[in-house]
Amino acid sequence: MKCHDAEIWVVKRSPAEVEQLRLAMKKAELRENRYNLLALDSELFNEVCGLVQQRNDVTLFTCDFDPPKLQFDFNGLWFDAEFSVLRF
Repeated sequence: MKCHDAEIWVVKRSPAEVEQLRLAMKKAELRENRYNLLALDSELFNEVCGLVQQRNDVTLFTCDFDPPKLQFDFNGLWFDAEFSVLRF
């Protein structure tokens, strides 16, 4: 079953990866104005990946889109980060 009105979110580790994906999507002629491409900070992404354990404790405190801001606790460490969103 297809859902033509579904909104699709893609999370990438950096703005550079979002731009690469956007170009690939444009080249593939995907239907526009349907995808939200969220870019994290690559240093934040790598730091969180390095903290991943077999069991993880994550608490999301804030996720705002205007302005884009993310606050969360991951395995006892506090993260306060910005992100960007590109609509494709």
